[in-house]
Amino acid sequence: MLKYSKTPGIFKLEGNRLGRPYHRLPTLFTGNFDVIDSHLGSYFLKKHRSNITLKKIGCEMDIINKNAELMVSQVGHLAFDIDRSLLLMLLGNFYGLESSLEEAKAHNGLPTKTETRLKNRLALDICTLIFNLQTSGIALKLKLDSSTVITHWAYQLTFT
Repeated sequence: MLKYSKTPGIFKLEGNRLGRPYHRLPTLFTGNFDVIDSHLGSYFLKKHRSNITLKKIGCEMDIINKNAELMVSQVGHLAFDIDRSLLLMLLGNFYGLESSLEEAKAHNGLPTKTETRLKNRLALDICTLIFNLQTSGIALKLKLDSSTVITHWAYQLTFT
């Protein structure tokens, strides 16, 4: 259970052995990979006129993320973050903002209000799509929480 190092008195603790149930998340999501991929693909095709498919689901523990959109549910807080390049591509495909997207890439500054609104909407829609009884077996009631600041997260799922 504990892995000892070569230095006496120091040992490495493994997160999946300390009672946190996060080690079950990769199995939960990779086991439902096809279902999640089909739901996300149809969502982006219907709502944003973009053909997006998943390649893999990555999992990582103890993450620092300052730019995520926070949501609160009955079991705690969730965070959602999306690459700005994907966000700009969605805006370009849906609204036809090709010229202003090139300007935004050139400036590479703070996100615009339109990007922030789309990110908020994507956060609620995608998390609701993933965290339901059919997909993950967990039905969460989510709402955005802009008053809380959390930068350290116990677990991160990366959809690529």
